[in-house]
Amino acid sequence: LRVIKLGRHSQGVHILVVALKRSSFALTWLAAILLMAMTLFASLMWSVEKEGATFDFERRLWIRDNDSSYRDRGQPIFMQDIPDAMWWAMVTLTTVGYGDVYPVTAVGKFIGSLTMFVGVLVVAFPVTILCNVFQEVYTEFLEAKESKQNKADLQPRLQDKFLGLRESIADNTSVTDLQIESERERERENAKVNDDSPVTMESLASELRTIKHDLNEMKLLLQVQIKKQGRSAGKHIR
Repeated sequence: LRVIKLGRHSQGVHILVVALKRSSFALTWLAAILLMAMTLFASLMWSVEKEGATFDFERRLWIRDNDSSYRDRGQPIFMQDIPDAMWWAMVTLTTVGYGDVYPVTAVGKFIGSLTMFVGVLVVAFPVTILCNVFQEVYTEFLEAKESKQNKADLQPRLQDKFLGLRESIADNTSVTDLQIESERERERENAKVNDDSPVTMESLASELRTIKHDLNEMKLLLQVQIKKQGRSAGKHIR
């Protein structure tokens, strides 16, 4: 149980589990095809291997006849029933080949060769699918890891860019405030100079319109500078 708990924190185990889940359909078909092929070839092998053998009711075994031409004459045959033959079929289809059970008759050897060929085909296709799925999962894992790393590296740079943009906007705002204050001071001086001259409502309205127009121009200039700074920062971030 401790080993299983340790595997929970392993990235390789996680990738393998995800790959197995995604290829569950292929693995299910592999198991179904293996079961059908195992039953078919086991039945055929048990039928042909009884050639030249007689059932001994006392020992309850199939015994090869003494006058048989096969080398196991007088001895119990390897495949006494279909379950024994299914063990041989499973070992052969999965290309393991223990060698503890093997066919003796000529027809049995032919069926054994056919079983080996079918086993290679049956196992090859699902294994290929599983390998492809594992490669896809591993590639996705690497991409996710790289994206996470890039995000972590990008965050400090974004903060620096935004701080620089904020400082630039603050500087532009300070310059604009100074310009407005300078205009106001100039207007005050002009007003002092013209104290002796008669002041009319028309002249005051004209001066107010001039000041309002200048303020609007300064406001537009400030907005254009802020937009330029924002676009420049966006290009650097991209």
